[in-house]
Amino acid sequence: MIKRLHFALLMSMSLALLSACGPARDEDMWLQNDLQTPALSADEQLEAKVRNALNEDETRREAMRVTISAYRGTVLVTGQAPTPQFLTQAIDIVRRVPGVKLVHNQIEVSAITAPAIQTQDSQLASELRARIPTIKSLPGFDPSQVKITVENGVVYWMGGVRQAEGQALTEAARQVPGVKKVVVLFEYVD
Repeated sequence: MIKRLHFALLMSMSLALLSACGPARDEDMWLQNDLQTPALSADEQLEAKVRNALNEDETRREAMRVTISAYRGTVLVTGQAPTPQFLTQAIDIVRRVPGVKLVHNQIEVSAITAPAIQTQDSQLASELRARIPTIKSLPGFDPSQVKITVENGVVYWMGGVRQAEGQALTEAARQVPGVKKVVVLFEYVD
C-alpha cells in the first residue's frame, strides 16, 4: 500500500514538473525573466521584454499562444488569439515596448494550435536550421544573422542577409516537406 502511494505521489510530481515546462519550442526557451544576463543579445533581450509585457495579464497569457522573434528592433509576433480584441490588445502592448521599431503581426484569430502541430513546427524549424549551413555556395554567408520561426507550417525568415542568401534560404525552405508557405522578412544588406 505504501509503495503504491509513493509511486502515485512520484508520478503526480513528475507530471506536474513536466507540465510546468510548457511547449518544447526553441523560440520559447529563451531566458524570459533575467534581462540582466550579459549573454543575452540585444534581440534576445527585446524578445524577453516583449514576452514579459504580454505575460503581465494572466487572462491574456492563458487565452493566447504567442511566439516572439526580434531582429534589430523588428518584432515578429505569431500565434493564436481567441478574439480580435485579444489580438489588437497584444499588438498594442508589443508596439509600446521600448526598443520595438516595427511589428509584423502574424497572429491568427483562432483556437490555440494543437500540441501535435506545435511539435511538427518545431521539427520543421530544426530541419531548416540544419539546412542553413549547407548553403556553401555563398561566400561570406553568416548563419548567425538568420532567424527562423515556424507557425502552423508557415516559415518566417528574419535577419540581415544579402539578396542571394535570402533567395537561397527561401528556396531551401520550399524544398522541406510540410512547409505550407514561406514569408520573407529579411533586412537586405546589399
